[in-house]
Order: sequence, then structure tokens, then C-alpha cells
Amino acid sequence: MHVSQLPGEVQSLVLEYLHASSLRQAARTCCRWYELITTDPSATVDPAQGTMETLYRSNVLFRRYHPVCDVVRMCTQHLATYSHSPAQQNPTDAKKIPKFSPQLIRAVTEQFIQQRQSEIDHHATGKCTCSNSLTQCGGYNPDTAPKRPCTGAVLWVQSPVVVVGQIFGTWWDVLNIFLQCGNPLEDRTVRYLFLGSYVDRGDHGVPTALFLMALSILLGDRLQLLRGKHDNKSIGQVYGFFDEVKQGKWRLSNNPAEITRKSYQQVYRHFCDAFNYLPFAAVVDHHIFCTHGGLSPNLDLLQMTQLALPEDCESEMSAAVELLWAQPDPHLTTATWELNPRGCGWSYGKQAVTEFLNKHKLTHMLCGRHGKMSWTGFNSFFDHKAWYMFSPFHSHDKTTIVCVAVVKPRGGCERVVLQNLFT
Repeated sequence: MHVSQLPGEVQSLVLEYLHASSLRQAARTCCRWYELITTDPSATVDPAQGTMETLYRSNVLFRRYHPVCDVVRMCTQHLATYSHSPAQQNPTDAKKIPKFSPQLIRAVTEQFIQQRQSEIDHHATGKCTCSNSLTQCGGYNPDTAPKRPCTGAVLWVQSPVVVVGQIFGTWWDVLNIFLQCGNPLEDRTVRYLFLGSYVDRGDHGVPTALFLMALSILLGDRLQLLRGKHDNKSIGQVYGFFDEVKQGKWRLSNNPAEITRKSYQQVYRHFCDAFNYLPFAAVVDHHIFCTHGGLSPNLDLLQMTQLALPEDCESEMSAAVELLWAQPDPHLTTATWELNPRGCGWSYGKQAVTEFLNKHKLTHMLCGRHGKMSWTGFNSFFDHKAWYMFSPFHSHDKTTIVCVAVVKPRGGCERVVLQNLFT
């Protein structure tokens, strides 16, 4: 069947899809296709040729992206509903949490891994701009530096961008942030950088992590994810994510017989495999350093760009683990570094932060965690050069204040305290 034989609205979408200039543009078209297929009865063609859905899914790109679009559609339906009257919504109503099939989770996590692997391969070719960015940050001479390729472990982000701290599986807080800071699917000027720990502690780590991965696939550099301490196989088995997956409340089917040991272990492995591809740090406008934990005496910015990916972060002695578990200690006055009392990584003082920032011509560092949770949503140390944000409203069975950082063009950075719209 030729394209000209299709209904008018469908025909325009097909042409837009086939002539898409990028995979992301094609994916956005897929979302509109799928909506038309599932809501418009006229989208069905001659029975002998099947339905329009069959025609679309025969396309390679659509087969690749339709699971991602499914996740985004299900989650944004919640976002659209709550944007009208969020105060009237009840976050304890489990029926309003989006649910997924194991097959959909596998498809999205595998697509996320493929996208990250393609980015890693691009960095390995040496065609990326990391060397130019490192040169602008100082402490790097391309003529004398070791000829080791970067791995994509450090992102270079442009402002304006909203920097969000750890989420801890609080689905409602992700919606809250998008409602108050801008929906990235509707506002193309909004950028987000999440600083890790998407699961554990909260009850909805599965939809939270899956939604953010799907958005990262569709939006590219407009929504980027860093790795956190809790985005880890062994940590998740202790702090709740494994138990959440095992209980199966995220499943579309309510049949307990389908929740087998093999099925939930596979779902857990899919998430952990995707976490292993997350980068560890980002630099905004060559001025602001962002990471989940902090600094390590064994890593400068150049060495961070060469951290191997994928990384399972299971060894306590690895440099990546030191980066994730690091925490500030304002009482360190005589020493620059001390072993972290929590068992992994290092505690660092004002001198370590000052040396790192000066070496790389940076002005501030933004981090997503601190050894102690901040009930005010925000802590600053070392003459306000290091900021630590806490972004879930409900954690540790208590209510906190949520704070994000908004990095503006020309180096401006301000913290924004959000309201809890879901009371």
C-alpha cells in the first residue's frame, strides 16, 4: 500500500516520520502516531492489509522507539492530570501510579543502554569535544596529557539548566519538579540534570527510574542523568529497591502467579545493567562542577573523563565508588582528606574543594548527597562554594523541604525551594 492511499492525517505523520532528520524527531512522531492509532477508529485500513498499527510497527525505528513512547505517554498522562488540580490528588492512591509489563521495562532499559553505548563509542573515536572543554577548564594540556580516550563519564552541559538532587524513588516529587520548574516535553527551553539515586527508600523507584530513562532517550541533552550511590545492585538489595521489584506492585498484571523469582530478578538486573552506564559527573558552562557525592584525592577532572563505562561500582576500592561516596566535612581544618567514616570514599575539607575548583577554573560545585539529610533541602559549605541539595519531599518516613538549583547563563546560579503540591 502506498503512502498516498492512507487517510490524510495519518499520511502527514507517515511522511514526517520517514523524513525525520533525527531519531529523536522520529520518536516524537511515534508518540503522535500511537495516540492516533489507539483513539481513532478510522486509522484502520483494509482488513486484508491489517491495521495501521501493524504497518507502523513494521518500521525499524518505530519498533525501536514505541516502548519508550509507551512509558512517556503513560507517565505524562499523570502529569497532565495533576497539572490541573494537583492539590486534590491523593499520593497514597496506588491506582494512580503508572504500571508496566516486564517486557516494556526490558525494552526501555535496553534502549537506554544502546544509546549510552553509542555515546561511549563516539567518545572512544576521539571525535568528541571533551579535549576542548578540558582545555577551557584548565589543568589540561593536549600536547602533554596522556593519550587516553575519554569514555563519556563526564557530561558537558549548557545553561540554563535545573539541577536536581537525589530523588529516592518518590514518583510524586518528579511530577512536582516538572510542574513547578517546567515540563521538558512541552517547554523546549527547559533542561534538567539529575544527580543520581533514583531508587531506594521511596516506594516507587520503578516508575521513577523508568520515566527518567525514557525521557533521557527522547530528549537527549535536554534531560541528562548522573549516577548516584543507590543506583547500584548491592545497595538496592539493602535499602528497598530490590524488595519493591520483588513485590511486583509496578506490574500491569495482578496475577501473583506471574511474579516468579526469575521474572523479578530479571527486571532488577535490567535496571542495574542500565545504571552501570550512567556517567559520574557533569560540568555546566565550564564553570560549575556537578556530581552525586563529591571529590576524590585520586581523581582530577581529566581522570574522571577516563573512568571506564559500564561500571558496576561493586568494589569499594574503585575510583568511581570514591566519587559517589565522598562527603564534605567542614570540621577538616588541619587535613585535606580523611577516610569517610561510612566506610567508602573520602571526607574532604575546604582546602580540597578550593584546590580542585582553582585547578580547573571552576566557581562552584553542586552535589546531590550529604552524609546527613538536610531537612531544609539545602546545605552550603566552604564559603558557599559547595552546594548540597535534597530533592524528595518524603524520605526516611518524614517530610522535608525540596530544593533544586537553577544555573542561568553567564554563570548565575540560584537555589529554588519548591512547594509540595501533593499534600
